[in-house]
Amino acid sequence: PQAIALRLLLGADADSPTRDLSFAGLLEGLHRTANALHRCGVTPGTAVTILLPNLIESHFALWGAQAAGIASPVNPMLEAAYIARICAETQAGVIIAFGPAPGSDIWDKAVDAAEQTATVHTLLQVDPAAALGRRPAGAPHEPSGRLPRRAGIRVLDFHDALAAADPGLLESG
Repeated sequence: PQAIALRLLLGADADSPTRDLSFAGLLEGLHRTANALHRCGVTPGTAVTILLPNLIESHFALWGAQAAGIASPVNPMLEAAYIARICAETQAGVIIAFGPAPGSDIWDKAVDAAEQTATVHTLLQVDPAAALGRRPAGAPHEPSGRLPRRAGIRVLDFHDALAAADPGLLESG
């Protein structure tokens, strides 16, 4: 359980620092993600759109969404209109997206897709600082950047939602 399951290289050089996750941590993250999604209203028939670059949180999102509902990973390099169309076709209820970061327009695309998709009720924002290990553990975070204008869409911090979820067992199981 303590062996390294995932290693995220935090820079472009081979000797850059890493963010490591054990197999036990991976299972805990999967449980927390599935349970957080369940609390957001995800059921076995609910699609969860995932707009993330290659991060440890991407694995949590993919496998947690599969455990709670239907995982719908989408290439975040697509135009917002295409992402919205995929969300509409899958009737996504939740979008998990990389938060605002320099050089990235993923968050704005997620907000656009949520506004255009009547079934989306929750946006989970993956904080770039937390994903890169630069946010102090346990520090709460308010989602940042542009917020949806359409009523009925709540925006939550992904890491805070996971911290509040049970790491041991699947609530929906």
